[in-house]
Amino acid sequence: MKLNARDQLLLVIVLVACLWLAGIMYLIIPAKDKLKADKATLEEKITERDSKKAQVEKDKTLREDIQAAYDKAVETSSIFYPRMIQNAAATEMQSKFNVDGDEDEQEIKNTNLSVSEISSANLTQYVYGADAVNATLDELIQQVDGTEEGVVVSKRVFALTCYTFSYDFSATKEDCIKFMENLLSNDHKSLVLDKFEIASVGDNEDDTEWSGSMSLTLYMVPNLPTPEEVDARGKAALTDAEASNETVDAVEE
Repeated sequence: MKLNARDQLLLVIVLVACLWLAGIMYLIIPAKDKLKADKATLEEKITERDSKKAQVEKDKTLREDIQAAYDKAVETSSIFYPRMIQNAAATEMQSKFNVDGDEDEQEIKNTNLSVSEISSANLTQYVYGADAVNATLDELIQQVDGTEEGVVVSKRVFALTCYTFSYDFSATKEDCIKFMENLLSNDHKSLVLDKFEIASVGDNEDDTEWSGSMSLTLYMVPNLPTPEEVDARGKAALTDAEASNETVDAVEE
């Protein structure tokens, strides 16, 4: 069939339109979608780069920050006794009965000092701050013990290793008070007087002999490894893991 000029023109227009649509479907749209995906990837990488830059900037003082945190932890741990065996703990406790610090006999006399097995006890830390607790009213009531000058008081509980001592005692009023004052000035302030009961105060003079019972708790924490020791352990563990992986690879081959 012979097409006239008008039909030929229409056919050419239809073919061009088909090619144009095909180009849009198979070339332009995929390219546009790829461009859109590449833009999203670029934005994600830019965000990641900015985050890495911020982290690098923050980590410039990482070593100093680690050392400062370690020094603070050591300072805090210094108020606790180091880990010790039961006999050493009993000897430490006995030394506190010599309230004058001289070589004379102990001012706090006891004949039945008992030491518990090493155990765990809860120690409560109170945190003060207006933003310390952010919760619903019911949760506030459960978590807050009180207020100080209108500031919220929240508490956290930690389990610490300890020994518990209990004994009956006899000593003068003056020596009993000195014993308790010494606890406050003790380098390790984690020797806590839990109970102090007096059977009778008598005339209640300084030289009056008191008798009663006491119980104390001695809290301990382990020695803290230095940042260098922790780093060395981590490197050693990494080396061991790499060696183990190499052994596994060799066996599989």
